[in-house]
Amino acid sequence: GTQTAAVIFAGCKTFGFFDISEDQCQSILSTFLGSKPSAAAKDLVSLALVFPRVEACLFLGMGLGSIYAFIMGLERGTKDVAVIHFMHMIWAIAVCACHSQNA
Repeated sequence: GTQTAAVIFAGCKTFGFFDISEDQCQSILSTFLGSKPSAAAKDLVSLALVFPRVEACLFLGMGLGSIYAFIMGLERGTKDVAVIHFMHMIWAIAVCACHSQNA
């Protein structure tokens, strides 16, 4: 599908951590996309803007799994919590694999 500039640039609020203001982000992406961006360029920008949100959701999910195990009083090292340990392990391996390409 097509993306409007407003939708694409809404993700520019996530780069404050890198001292990139929303206006700077929009300027950088406008320069990158140009006046007639290709579908591939729009897809690349969309991925760059969505990825931090997806990663944050994964952190939230993993954390909530741990909190659930704690609140429910599940014994450590038992079958009851094995699925939570498995989720954390798969997540950690996936993160290492994804980020190793940039190391």
